[in-house]
Amino acid sequence: MFNKVVGGDVSQILGSLKSNGQVFLINPAGVIFGQGAVIDTAGFVASALAASPADLVNGHLKFEGDPASNASIQNLGTLTTHSGGSIVLIAPNIQNSGIIRADGEVLLAAGHKVTIVDLNHPTVGLSVEAQVGGQAVNLGDIVGKNASVFASLIKNSGVVEATGVQQGAGGVIRFVAQDNTVLV
Repeated sequence: MFNKVVGGDVSQILGSLKSNGQVFLINPAGVIFGQGAVIDTAGFVASALAASPADLVNGHLKFEGDPASNASIQNLGTLTTHSGGSIVLIAPNIQNSGIIRADGEVLLAAGHKVTIVDLNHPTVGLSVEAQVGGQAVNLGDIVGKNASVFASLIKNSGVVEATGVQQGAGGVIRFVAQDNTVLV
């Protein structure tokens, strides 16, 4: 299911969104998941970068926004997936103060241009062009088979946990920053 918002206002998700399929929420103005919001899907992508509907239908996951944009995704709620699905958040700025829990992978990609080759393995073939000043901030919990955060600046004072196994015992937690990584 593709949901593209074109009105110019930030999307505010304050209730529940449940689906047995993959859900895309695209709003170049940004997205806020309010306190108490619950997302429960088989896979979830939220983006504050634009994407062509034709590209998405054909599996070309190319997201691009204005390099001067400060659009953001802010999570104060609970985002979850089941059935091995991934959670992907894409925006120039991302802040998680809630809970992100995926059966599959969790990817936070803070940039103005992001290309994903495979949603089942979103970091394989991933391309993120981050802008100076763009950041990913985690004050909450991020739990997934693999958890990856890409940004110009990464700040973490929350919990990041990879619970799955990929080529060995334990999970993989990867932070990639182009300028700075700050663990508080």
